[in-house]
Amino acid sequence: MKEIFIGSSTEGLEQAKEVAAALSEVPDVKPLLWTECFKLGDITFLSIEALAHRVAGAVFLATPDDDSIIREQRVKTPRANVLFEYGYLTATLTRNRVALCRYAGAELPSDFAGVTYVPMGALDAGKPLDHQARVRIKSWATELPAIQLGFSPTNLVHGYSGMWQVETVYETYRRLSFKDPDYAVLNGKAILQLSPNGESGTGCVYGNFQVQFGDCYAEFEICDRVVDAKVLRDGCIRIRSAVQSRQRTKLEGKPPQRDGFESEFRGAREIDLVMDCPQGEPGILRGHFTSEAGGALYSMANCKWQR
Repeated sequence: MKEIFIGSSTEGLEQAKEVAAALSEVPDVKPLLWTECFKLGDITFLSIEALAHRVAGAVFLATPDDDSIIREQRVKTPRANVLFEYGYLTATLTRNRVALCRYAGAELPSDFAGVTYVPMGALDAGKPLDHQARVRIKSWATELPAIQLGFSPTNLVHGYSGMWQVETVYETYRRLSFKDPDYAVLNGKAILQLSPNGESGTGCVYGNFQVQFGDCYAEFEICDRVVDAKVLRDGCIRIRSAVQSRQRTKLEGKPPQRDGFESEFRGAREIDLVMDCPQGEPGILRGHFTSEAGGALYSMANCKWQR
């Protein structure tokens, strides 16, 4: 369920209720009026901060509320707290997740130049929502992607960057299938550096790789290069990595095959890994990847990254 916050002044509350009614018609959307979120005695900033980690998006109504003088001209401006809340949630959720509805006669600050808004016509508390405005708001809400619980998109970008503890458990490694007591496990670290918009990233994965298969036991020091990383619309992260090097540091017994047990291995094989943050597991990413060679399964593993 996508929760969408609706902010307005007291004067714009009746129209905010109209917006809420329109959003309630969109499948998988739950509108949250500001009157439901801000309780008497609450500190508004703390409430907004909490909302930023809860909602998938927000709609703000810029209504002509207050008399102001701008460059010696008397104008009507939206309530200051509405503009503040709009700015805060836009910075936190990203611009595409926040819709601004502008009513006729509402003068916006020059900083809003270039902001795309929904024209709402004249403010009339008793009239139904403008048809075109209703269509645009519902269309925006329909296309709005869901969000990871407890993370805003910008926090995801910054949260994904940095160092992670890595555990990768292979079900199949180089065509060898593992069942207890055999195993193939990588324990190590990952370093990610994402771009500010989450559209690209680099890094590396390194650590100790242990393989037990029958009477053979081997250990490797590995280093893989993160070719690219991207935060997806649903909050997951896609990581594409390539083999950088494998150095065998221990070998006991006879390997079941040559492939994957060489003393040194370098190559350009790449894997795609999509990871998400499961509900109830803060600070943990989980994912699964498979790779093929010649149309047949080559490797398959479950990954867990943890702070």
